[in-house]
Amino acid sequence: MSNQEDLEKKKYRNWVRGGLAFKYLKEGIKEFANDVVQEEHKRIIQDVISGRSCNQCEIKNLQPLHTYKKDHAGRKKCPSGKNSCNSLYTNQQRCPVNVCDAIMEDILKNHASTPPSPNWNNTDIQKWCSAPWEIAKCFINAPGYSNKSTADDIDTSGLLHVFINNLSHRTHLSDDDIFVKTLHRRNELFHSPNYEMEDSKLDECIDEIVAILENEKELKARHDAQDAVLKLKQLKQENFIITTHNETEVCRDALASITYKSDELEQKIQNAKVDIDKKQAEATEAVGDEAKKVLRDALGESDNQNETLYERVRQLESERSNTRQRITFLESKIDTLDTINQSHKANSDYIEEKQEL
Repeated sequence: MSNQEDLEKKKYRNWVRGGLAFKYLKEGIKEFANDVVQEEHKRIIQDVISGRSCNQCEIKNLQPLHTYKKDHAGRKKCPSGKNSCNSLYTNQQRCPVNVCDAIMEDILKNHASTPPSPNWNNTDIQKWCSAPWEIAKCFINAPGYSNKSTADDIDTSGLLHVFINNLSHRTHLSDDDIFVKTLHRRNELFHSPNYEMEDSKLDECIDEIVAILENEKELKARHDAQDAVLKLKQLKQENFIITTHNETEVCRDALASITYKSDELEQKIQNAKVDIDKKQAEATEAVGDEAKKVLRDALGESDNQNETLYERVRQLESERSNTRQRITFLESKIDTLDTINQSHKANSDYIEEKQEL
């Protein structure tokens, strides 16, 4: 075997070991995540909704507690800055017992992004009062978790999102930045088109995961976290034996990760297309408003509006154009992921055939 082949084989081994490192990370944090989610749910039941319950509302037509504001042009705006918010529409309904809308406000308050952007597609609102993970899944950016109900069901990426995006959950950590770095590193690993990882990158990856599991605030005192640390330290040894079963596990995780990412981009495209439709409707409404203004002006009943029809429509067209460009960019990323996905699937099929032999 040539030196180049030796090098490529070593980098591939590193890639598999990196995938196993994230498997051990899940083993080390899933019960911790479950405890935190359960504790947060208990707080919401006691402090936010005072033990009341509801299982009748639907996300798509739930009226939140906050109300819209109007800007200088008289357009409705969500006070949190969300472009798509139920507060902007008149056909929404309040929760009959003031439970679901109160929980929604708590989720928005605790979401770490600006503006807050919970993923309502991942959750079943009718289980908010009974199933803690239905609330926690609102903090997972990617789609694909709607049918997951326990920490065991959720992959490493989803568990990291739960901590990264929830301000209340962050209080259980003394350093949450490393969660963000680790999530980015995981995505880089599983979206690699050539199944390779440099020695230095593998060491950094394992060291960061160990740092998470040895977080002084709570994790370091947990036995499951420290059991995972022992496995990670063994993984760092050059003589660590990689089995075909290990390869298969990592390849499957990589395939699942790419599928989740593709689904996430597809969802963003759908949201962007909905946004274009809303901008079109707003532009049409603006034309109608301006026609009424012209008539009032002709009758000497000016309403002193400073913004003209042309300014409003031009702004809306600009926003729609930007959204179309974003759709084109996202579609190109999906094409790239599809190519990587085909490569990963071919490699996974080969590994599974080898395992059967």
